[in-house]
Amino acid sequence: MFDYLKKIIKSQWKMYSFLILILLCLSSFEFVLLCIYSCFEINQGIDTILLRFIPTLGVFVSMFLTLLMNNYFLESKKEEFSIILLSGCRNREIIFYIIVQFGVLFLIGDFLGGVLGIGLMKIINLYSKYYFYYIYDRVFCLYIAFFICKIIYIYMINFSQFIQIKMSISDYLTHHQQKTSKVSFKIKKQKPIKEILITILAVLMIVFSLQGLFQIENSTLLPIYFIFFLMGELILINTTIPFMYDLLHDSYLLKNPKGLTVLSYVMNLSKVLGSIVYVLSVVVPVCLVVYFLKIDSLAYVSVSNISYIMMLLIMFICFILRFQVYLPQIHQEIVVKKALGFRLKEIQSIYRDVAVVFVLLIDIFPFILYGTMLYLAYLQNQITYNNMLLLSLSYLILFLIYGCYINYQYQKTIKEVYFNVKYINRSE
Repeated sequence: MFDYLKKIIKSQWKMYSFLILILLCLSSFEFVLLCIYSCFEINQGIDTILLRFIPTLGVFVSMFLTLLMNNYFLESKKEEFSIILLSGCRNREIIFYIIVQFGVLFLIGDFLGGVLGIGLMKIINLYSKYYFYYIYDRVFCLYIAFFICKIIYIYMINFSQFIQIKMSISDYLTHHQQKTSKVSFKIKKQKPIKEILITILAVLMIVFSLQGLFQIENSTLLPIYFIFFLMGELILINTTIPFMYDLLHDSYLLKNPKGLTVLSYVMNLSKVLGSIVYVLSVVVPVCLVVYFLKIDSLAYVSVSNISYIMMLLIMFICFILRFQVYLPQIHQEIVVKKALGFRLKEIQSIYRDVAVVFVLLIDIFPFILYGTMLYLAYLQNQITYNNMLLLSLSYLILFLIYGCYINYQYQKTIKEVYFNVKYINRSE
């Protein structure tokens, strides 16, 4: 088992290095938020409860997304798990495999993250107007407690994945072929009543959010309107676009093959990144509510700004890792297109359009609403001018960088796969 682990790590060292880097960043931000949390005593009033709530939210978001990243990483390990089970390994060896591979990986990431977190806190105290006094012993106890919780959850998730694969293999080996009835070639198309109702619901959510957005007297409800807009947009992407894809497939899309391909790839990408977008659609409005409370305190402003930036960076990092795990899935698509006679520039153009459409749907359109919402809140003195710039520009810059990253990785992968014979031979 140990030799097998060494071979796996050696062959996939780039992915492991990248994952450690992601865990390092997530853990360092988590450490900073725990330091901020420990600076305030619970018996100092309502303001202190809010001051502790903001970093607490960030810590739990970081922990949840860390577990989500573990699930994404597991997607690339299913074949490896199947080999281990088919080789006849016992439960004790499987537990050893999980502890050595995943436990050590998270231990390294959290240890380095704690060291980096100490450095980040010193930088924050150096440049922040408010100085954060915290006790190392208390912070490290909290940090270790959260690390133990993560390890327990990761062990449970990974072991359950082994059990699911084991049951799938057992069902496959014990499956008996049954006689099937004759296939009817007269297929009746079902009426898309469900899709139509969901589309109407999504449109109503978007219209409701836009109407509420421009009612200045309801400025305290702006974050709720933002949630409704993002939820409606995600429903349109995940349900309405596939519905339109089926509806217009014969009449329009077959006459425009590039549009057909781009639309299908945008659907795949939105499904891949959808769960993180849902988290983003909840976290950002909650942060806005914190700003709208208008507590006139230097500590409150500093905690709010740092926690907001940390949570955005956590989301940004998780988006990158999720896309990096998804990227190998397009290798076979590129190989098939090359075999069908697509030139390099044509394939690059298709994926460039995918990146542009995705950025428009997930970044630009929500940012227009987000910026309008912040501007209306500024007119109603809900937030200051500096906070409006911080909230809007940080959101826009990070997700524009992510859009450029998606396009760059697409183009890099296309060139690598298009000119490399091993992908044609093995369809990797």
